[in-house]
Amino acid sequence: MKYHFSKVMKGQHSEFTASAWLIKQNYLVYNKTQDNDPMDLVAIKRNTGDVLKIDVKSVSLEEVALKKTLEFVEFPVNIKSN
Repeated sequence: MKYHFSKVMKGQHSEFTASAWLIKQNYLVYNKTQDNDPMDLVAIKRNTGDVLKIDVKSVSLEEVALKKTLEFVEFPVNIKSN
C-alpha cells in the first residue's frame, strides 16, 4: 500500500524514525522546540556523552532504488549563544 504524506508529515515521520533508531543505539534524544531551529535532533550517547547535532533529511524510496545506496551526510551546524 502506498501512502501520500504531506511534506510536513513526511518530515515528522523521518524525524520520529531517526529518533527511534538513535534510542535503540543507546542515545538520549532531544527534539527541536521551534520550526526555525537549526537542527532537528540532538542526541547524546549515554555511556560516552558524545553529542550529535542532526538535521534529518527525507529521501523517496524511488530515489534510493535509483541510487542503490543510502549515504549519511554530515552537515555542519553552528550554534551561536548570547
